[in-house]
Amino acid sequence: MNVPRGVLIAVLGAGCAELPDLVTPEVGSCPDTIDNTWPAFEGIDREDFFADGESGYEEGQIPPDFNMVDQDGNEVCLWQMVNHYVVLDTSALWCRPCREVAKHVPCVSEVYGDDVIYVTLITQGATQGLDSNLEDVQRWTEMFELDQGGQTPVLLDSGGVYAEGFPGDALPSFLLLGPDLRILYGGETKTADREIRNRLDDILGKDSSVCDAE
Repeated sequence: MNVPRGVLIAVLGAGCAELPDLVTPEVGSCPDTIDNTWPAFEGIDREDFFADGESGYEEGQIPPDFNMVDQDGNEVCLWQMVNHYVVLDTSALWCRPCREVAKHVPCVSEVYGDDVIYVTLITQGATQGLDSNLEDVQRWTEMFELDQGGQTPVLLDSGGVYAEGFPGDALPSFLLLGPDLRILYGGETKTADREIRNRLDDILGKDSSVCDAE
C-alpha cells in the first residue's frame, strides 16, 4: 500500500503508541505517494491501526486511502477528507434500497453542511454483477442531484474493489468515519443509514429526520 507524503505523523507518548495525527494535504489534488513505508510505532504492528481489504475494516481503524475518479472525471482521495465526518456508501444502480437511500442524500448533506462529506462508491451498473463505469457514476449523480459543491462526491469503484472489506454482504453498505478518519461505525442496508444519521444528529446537534419526508 502506498502512503501519501506528509499525511501521517506518528504520535508517541507516555510509553504507549497512539493513533497518528493526520495532516490535510493540499486541497484539490491527490497527494504524492512514497514507497510502502509507515511511521514507526514502538512495538506496534501497523495492522493494529490501519484497515485493509483482506481482513475488513474494523471500528477504530483508519481505512486505506483510495484514489478514485468522481462524476466530473477528477481524482478524489479519502485521506484528503480529514477533519470532516465522512460517510462511505457502497451502492449499485440496480439496487433498489441503494436508490431509496440516495434520494435523501441532497437533503441530508444540506442539513449537515460542511461538517460531513457523503461519498457514494458505485460498484456495479444497472445489471446485477455488471461492473460500473463512469457513465453509471454520472447517471447516479444526475438521478439524485448529488453535485453539492464537493460534499457529495460519487466515485467509480468498478467491481467493488475498495468496498470488498466493508461489513456484510448486502447493499447498500456503509462506514462512518470521524474527523481523524477512524471508523466509528459500519453496517449495511437502510438500517445502517438510519443509525449513521442518528449518530451524526447527536454529534452535530442537527435533525436529519426532516429529510425522511423528501
